[in-house]
Amino acid sequence: MEKNNKKQLEYNSPYYIQLREIIRNKIEMGEYPLGTAIPSESELSITYGLNKKTVRNALKLLEKEGLLKKIQGKGIYVKGEKLEKKLTYQQGFIRKTECANEKIKVKTIKKYFRKAGKYYSKLLKIDPEDIIYYVQQVVMKNGKPVSIQESFIPRYILPRIEDIELSIYSISEVFYFYKILIEETIQELEIVKINKKNANILNIENEDFILKCSGINIDSLGRKVEYFNHFSRGDILNYHVNFIK
Repeated sequence: MEKNNKKQLEYNSPYYIQLREIIRNKIEMGEYPLGTAIPSESELSITYGLNKKTVRNALKLLEKEGLLKKIQGKGIYVKGEKLEKKLTYQQGFIRKTECANEKIKVKTIKKYFRKAGKYYSKLLKIDPEDIIYYVQQVVMKNGKPVSIQESFIPRYILPRIEDIELSIYSISEVFYFYKILIEETIQELEIVKINKKNANILNIENEDFILKCSGINIDSLGRKVEYFNHFSRGDILNYHVNFIK
């Protein structure tokens, strides 16, 4: 609960305009980080002693300004600058998962902090005792599971990543929001036999082979900001290979 909130509201201008400015200021100051949910209409109504219609009007203004995004059944989230360009890399493998007539949905299965350990510390050039954030997601295409994606991100890169709704914003979008510019992506593509756990997620046979794309994202400061694995069904997804000098 915020302190002395009612004192922040004056009588010389409409309450919804004042609330809009308060929320905008909290976004600009980082109290409501990009990609995270803000308090609900009910919570804001109680906090500032306003009726829900007044709160709703303030939020609608911020949505029109492009600062907030309402997700049905999820809440209201702080938007970052829109990532206009399609996700591609300077060279290597590019996964094609979406076209105009296809509906793509991402569901987060697991997410937690852990120590990097020897293996991931070596990949990410950090200390084994450093903390990384692990997230596992399944990508649904027209209602069918088509791929599993795993990301391992050093905590210092995105200190409040646990507050970001990664089923709404992709890792690439979050990097873009926070001005982490990917300069290089090192990728490796191979065909591997799927394990039982991943087979169950993708609804395929345990002995089937799938496409595995692993890689490291390196930012403009030379930091290794993410190690990722993508396990994809070859009968639904395909990869393009681009070579750019």
